[in-house]
Amino acid sequence: MLARPFSHPTLLAAVELLEGHSQARFDQMVLRLGLEGEIGPGTAVSVAKKCGILGHLDQAIEAHTRGDWAACNAQLRTFLESLFDSIAIHVRPQRAAQLPTSENRRALLADPTVGFLAVDRNEWTTDGKSYVNGLFKMLHTEGSHPGLSDEDHSTFRLHIVVITARTFLRRLHYKR
Repeated sequence: MLARPFSHPTLLAAVELLEGHSQARFDQMVLRLGLEGEIGPGTAVSVAKKCGILGHLDQAIEAHTRGDWAACNAQLRTFLESLFDSIAIHVRPQRAAQLPTSENRRALLADPTVGFLAVDRNEWTTDGKSYVNGLFKMLHTEGSHPGLSDEDHSTFRLHIVVITARTFLRRLHYKR
């Protein structure tokens, strides 16, 4: 996250400020700040786009906090789709702009000339049996709003999406 930790007075001020908030709200803020750090100024993701992408994540966390599992699930898919679209536009702006679907833009990220998604690590395959394809299929079992879900499944989705987003944002940032 940060190159050096927060100072003791900063932490005390933050704890005092957050005492009026729930644990879920605190967790949301920590997660948001962590991802804010992952989408650095050098990634060329605009402020408006950054807010839009993270806005979907905020809505997912708020829906999860309320126990609205279906709304959480829908926002998680939208967040992840927007993230991969933004990465594709960042690495190949002209080419990505010409592609009609998010699936096409994800395939562009695996193109050997781009090499963002690793075929050798099974992040992407043309037969649809890869990590990214499988994740989108799981997030989209019956459309982007897969109906009723339980807390455990929605929590699993939330965690796997956050971990995936962080992994690919770090790759974008460090150009690995």
